[in-house]
Amino acid sequence: MSIGLLVKAFGPAGVASCIAWAASLAVLVICVRSVRRHSRWKTALALGFVGWILARTASDRVSSIEVDRSEELEAARLYQKKLREEMEGFAFRQVRFAEDTERDRLDLAGLKRDELGTVTGSLDNAETSIPTYMAGGRQQRTAGKKKQIAAASLAKEETTGGLRMKEPDVLAANRFDRYNLFASDIALLAALCAVLWDYARRFNRTVGASMPLPISSPLLQAVSPPARTVLWRDAGREKLREYVEALVRKGETFAWFGPSPWHGSIPRSLPRFAFRNITAGQHLILVFGSEDLPKDAEFFFDAIWFTRYAVLVTDPCAARALLEEWTKTCRRRRAKRARMRKMAHVIWAFDNPLPASLLAEMADLAEPLNFKLIVAVPPGFVAETSSAFAEII
Repeated sequence: MSIGLLVKAFGPAGVASCIAWAASLAVLVICVRSVRRHSRWKTALALGFVGWILARTASDRVSSIEVDRSEELEAARLYQKKLREEMEGFAFRQVRFAEDTERDRLDLAGLKRDELGTVTGSLDNAETSIPTYMAGGRQQRTAGKKKQIAAASLAKEETTGGLRMKEPDVLAANRFDRYNLFASDIALLAALCAVLWDYARRFNRTVGASMPLPISSPLLQAVSPPARTVLWRDAGREKLREYVEALVRKGETFAWFGPSPWHGSIPRSLPRFAFRNITAGQHLILVFGSEDLPKDAEFFFDAIWFTRYAVLVTDPCAARALLEEWTKTCRRRRAKRARMRKMAHVIWAFDNPLPASLLAEMADLAEPLNFKLIVAVPPGFVAETSSAFAEII
């Protein structure tokens, strides 16, 4: 099948689908060595989806192609014409005159008298067997009814307005259509897997994470191992507030040690799902020191251990004492090989730095117990213990 016939069979949609899924695969290959692969994954997915849609459109066009049987019909017409000419060569043409009667038309030679009576008597009583088309005069036709002639009916083609091609070309077009559909499926699937892999790889990043979804799990931590100790310089209250709101939407919780990142009153809860003005599910915040809550350190520790609540501590002295009690609880649970199912975030946002001994102990417990320690320092602060952090922003 030539390229011209192939383009004619697939049409503009088919050609565009081949270009789209080929470009999607090319972008995927380029993304492997690209630094800005995050935005290009989306480009590959968009091209793959366009190619997939256009391949289905081209497939419908190929399926509508009809086999051109004009040569077969012409050969059958010539064959019938030949047979008709052969039959006319042996046909007996009977000469009739206007004054001849039905008795004159009979060949009565050689018949006996009694046989003549039988034949002529039956002729007088029986209806004539002359075909209607041989009868003279006007013919009465039924309204809306047409007589079909076999040769003319065989040669007549139905006009459907569709594309007609030779049978080998139709078979080749259907074969290439299957290849095109398979390639478009592969391109779309590869782009979708690349986007999902990139999302999972960026899920646990401190900065530059993708749109938060409530799918936090140990599997995602295995795909995207988080930095357990983070030194966040020049973070600002606004960035920290956005960070804690995002981790709640991921299905995780936090313990905040520092001034409230929310201006004005402290919210009682944070939404687990938020899209523009639509929110769903609420994650409650426990404020340490409230009159209606116990002062037990283990109560607040269990609140984040089981991801039931978030904890907010705004008093520096109480924060340090509570964190020291938590390290004791962590050592006991580490001895029992206990571990949080979902990662908790411990954020120290006071202007006073976290003591070096407490920082080293928390850093040692972060990985076994599955929590993340973030120390946010003010602008211009130089940390003497920066070597203890796995990530510095």
